Amino acid sequence: KRQGSMKQIAANGIDPQRVIQVLLASIQKTPALANCTQESIFRCAMHSVELGFYPGSVDQKTYLVPFKDQCTLIVGYKGMVELAYRSRLIKSIRARAVYEGDKFTYRDGLTPVLDWEPGDTPRDPKKITHAYCIVETKDGGVIYDVMTRAEIDAIRGRSKASGSGPWVTDYAEMAKKTIMRRTLKMAPMSIEMVKADAIDM
Repeated sequence: KRQGSMKQIAANGIDPQRVIQVLLASIQKTPALANCTQESIFRCAMHSVELGFYPGSVDQKTYLVPFKDQCTLIVGYKGMVELAYRSRLIKSIRARAVYEGDKFTYRDGLTPVLDWEPGDTPRDPKKITHAYCIVETKDGGVIYDVMTRAEIDAIRGRSKASGSGPWVTDYAEMAKKTIMRRTLKMAPMSIEMVKADAIDM
């Protein structure tokens, strides 16, 4: 019944019928979503299609996370990257997670230094020490930032979905997304990026 209103705001290429199929698949994958109100699920679907993504799809651009009887939409790392490039003012953007055993040097000031060399140790999310992001704009500017594990976990702790969803299953991706969000606030942002940031907040 609501496919019409969904079609009105959906970005190009989003098929409302396909959205329904993806939602049903998400509920099968995460049964707790069936306990969420239909209104909250529909709201998340509307936010997702407005950004141009299928809600909670396997491409990990967005996640649907149940919190009591409310469905929560989380924009993933891959979704943030796509939205950043849509501004057409970003030349390149990359975020990386730094692990114990990596060679990592960071110094701010008049002559800043940011250098990372991955080590040979297994990429265990429990051993992430930092995350950083570098954004190059098409006008030649370079913007970057670094966060410690403690800073990342402090932001995770403020999230309703800190104990479930991607914070549990894809911690490294969420760490990269967290530093990317902070870095992009200093860079040119598309309208969709502003919307995604507001949804995440």
